[in-house]
Amino acid sequence: MIFIRQATFLSNRPTTMGKIAKLEYFRVPPRWLFVKVTDDEGRAGWGEATLEGHSQPVEGCLEAWAERLVGMDAE
Repeated sequence: MIFIRQATFLSNRPTTMGKIAKLEYFRVPPRWLFVKVTDDEGRAGWGEATLEGHSQPVEGCLEAWAERLVGMDAE
């Protein structure tokens, strides 16, 4: 499951995100996978994707779904 926190900026107030422009993920040993969702205006939200410490299967799922998610509403 992926949990995305709302994007925050220098003012530290939550903002509404637009359509997804890019998904990036970063594997951090030993078991974490962080996901960065960037919208069409350059705003970003971060989340953690996990499956009980198995980041590789989740990474494969993100790879398979990334193309479908781009263009969808980030909210």
